[in-house]
Amino acid sequence: GGAGCGWGTGGMATKITAARLATAAGVRVCVCNGQEPSRMFAFITSTPTPASPQDSDEDAADPSPGNPVHLTPQQLEAIRGLGTVFVERPRNRLIRGRKRWIAQGLAVRGTVTVDDGAAMAVMSKKSLFCVGVVGVEGTFGQDSAVAVVDKNGREIARALVNYGSEELRKIKGLRSKKASEVLGFPSADEAAHRDNIVIL
Repeated sequence: GGAGCGWGTGGMATKITAARLATAAGVRVCVCNGQEPSRMFAFITSTPTPASPQDSDEDAADPSPGNPVHLTPQQLEAIRGLGTVFVERPRNRLIRGRKRWIAQGLAVRGTVTVDDGAAMAVMSKKSLFCVGVVGVEGTFGQDSAVAVVDKNGREIARALVNYGSEELRKIKGLRSKKASEVLGFPSADEAAHRDNIVIL
């Protein structure tokens, strides 16, 4: 649920989003009972700290079968029952450089909801076009950071948008030619270019 509690910040959905951002940067995460701090100490001492990757602005390749991230049986046994553990991404799938800045260094100013086709395109490292946008929440300007969510409300990416919220509401669901007519000036083809989208 989305409600928070007296022992943590935000609800479970917030914690899961934070964990996904952390694991994408190479950090192992444990969501555990805050009323038992000893669990966190046990988690930290039972699993080695992942090595910090070298920053790079290149897209990470898909993981190879020979380079998985895994815990040893002894480590798994040590953390069993401590909480929900999110294991960091393999080194060759980490978010690095400028895309880490987009995903983690900028405040999210709004939310852009996309249809199934656009969600698949974004997850395939393609640009987000206005025709695939079905909803816009919040007030933001051009080049702002937004959360990209699918029709079920699941956040799939962070992006820097080519349009402010007011413009994007006018042209959501429209193809480029029609969008230009509505806005009254030549418009960018993409709501967000692939180089400015970070998959979570």
